[in-house]
Amino acid sequence: MSLPSPLIKPARTVLNQFRLATAPFRGLPDFLIIGAQKAGTSSLFSYLDQHPAVKMSRAKEVHYFDLNYAKGETWYRSFFALDQQKLKGEASPYYLFHPHVAKRIKQLLPEAKLLVLLRNPTERALSQYFHAVRRDGETLDIQTALETEEERIGPDWQKLLSDETYQSEMVQLRSYKKRGLYLEQLERYWEHFAKEQILVLSSEAFFSEPNEILKTVYTFLGLTYEPIANLEPQNIGSNRTRVAPEVIDYLNSYFAPFNKALFESLGQQFDW
Repeated sequence: MSLPSPLIKPARTVLNQFRLATAPFRGLPDFLIIGAQKAGTSSLFSYLDQHPAVKMSRAKEVHYFDLNYAKGETWYRSFFALDQQKLKGEASPYYLFHPHVAKRIKQLLPEAKLLVLLRNPTERALSQYFHAVRRDGETLDIQTALETEEERIGPDWQKLLSDETYQSEMVQLRSYKKRGLYLEQLERYWEHFAKEQILVLSSEAFFSEPNEILKTVYTFLGLTYEPIANLEPQNIGSNRTRVAPEVIDYLNSYFAPFNKALFESLGQQFDW
């Protein structure tokens, strides 16, 4: 039985007040899914939330360490369960890309385990672009958006680097290529966390064999294997418009040296 519409907002307010009041009794997360955007984080969040020994945050993307850091630890704790027996986690894919998040996580959650899904950066960039056209007000054609990215986001990126309190929708929403430079993002995390705390996975392997990747994730998190009842992929984007071959070639050529350096650093090759 659902509440009448006029009662929904007051009930939600009371519930949020309760969560804040009980925040000191709520545990902080044991693990975070930190990215990448458009790489399968919604599906991984959903699958892990089905494990009987796991309780994910009440909102998938809490965005505490990037967009809501000023709200403080009490606010963050309010997103997690009172149950202290289960592992707790959240998923905010901007964490991987944001330049100040790694050190913030280290300060609050030094023992946390971090999960990273990396998708072919060409496919990831295209997925983000078409999402931006549908939902985030992108008006440039794809070739122009890609070729002018450095000019569009460069000034805001420099401001973000120099001012930890600065927030930029331009960086967050128009970073089609820069988000695919995975090695420089991982290096920020390796600077603060032992590599054993970070599990880097191929999105393509996750998409094709989710159960096998989940076994790896369970082992990493110290969980026993549990079959997942619902392996329905989550947050699948709409079919995109056909992309001109020259755009694909441009992105593949752009990312090739960065991918090579990434694979050498990881000591493994993904099927990109």
